[in-house]
Amino acid sequence: MIAVVGGTGMAGSETVRSLCAAGQDVVVLSRNTPEALPTGAGHVKFDLTSDDPASVLADVDVLVDLANSSTRPERVILDGTSRLLDACAEVGVGHYVGISIVGCESVGIGYYRAKVRQEELIRQSPVPWSLLWATQFHELLDGLMARTAALRLLPGGSSKFQPVAASEVGSRLAGIARGPALNASDQIAGPEVATLGELSRTWRAARRRRCAIAPLPLIGGTGRALKSGALTAPGAATGGPGFGAWLEARYGSSGE
Repeated sequence: MIAVVGGTGMAGSETVRSLCAAGQDVVVLSRNTPEALPTGAGHVKFDLTSDDPASVLADVDVLVDLANSSTRPERVILDGTSRLLDACAEVGVGHYVGISIVGCESVGIGYYRAKVRQEELIRQSPVPWSLLWATQFHELLDGLMARTAALRLLPGGSSKFQPVAASEVGSRLAGIARGPALNASDQIAGPEVATLGELSRTWRAARRRRCAIAPLPLIGGTGRALKSGALTAPGAATGGPGFGAWLEARYGSSGE
């Protein structure tokens, strides 16, 4: 049995779909009951911040931890990961699979720092583990740009990104979960490196929006890291769609 914490989220739902397509028995652990699940998946209501993980992991062989919170990283990412790892060790879960961000150690903001500390917790645990570093998702950039476009603005500048489709990340996570623990990290990235300004122009054309592109101010070490491509991994490029192709597939020629 493979359990997916956060299996209703962006990467989680794609991971569950890929696991079920491969014939795996999957249980989704999440606070909210999903509207629908693929054949082969069940659901257990579970709040990582308050429920006892050991009580839902007794029959689990592999745990995929995709719990996430940009607003409560200490409680969800750090405390939650620690509790899950302790429970895995207690009940004998043989493989913990986690996700992190390519280059997160180079970005000095709270969420990214929490991901670095989460990686340390995973590596220090006695539970066999695998970790996937991913670049930013197409879906996240699309959502960000849709929100700023409501103000007739799009983010620009020379920060470099290499976005990837969540479906590609879910497929890779599912493959890792089905195999032996790596006790190491793997990487996945989209097929194209582009600046934020270039990505915004691609989005504007694909979505047929009239928006100005305003460069984001980048200062200090984080700014230098983003401009130098710290959040990219050209050697880990996947065969999935680039941002423009992904937008075309999602919205079609109308942009809606």
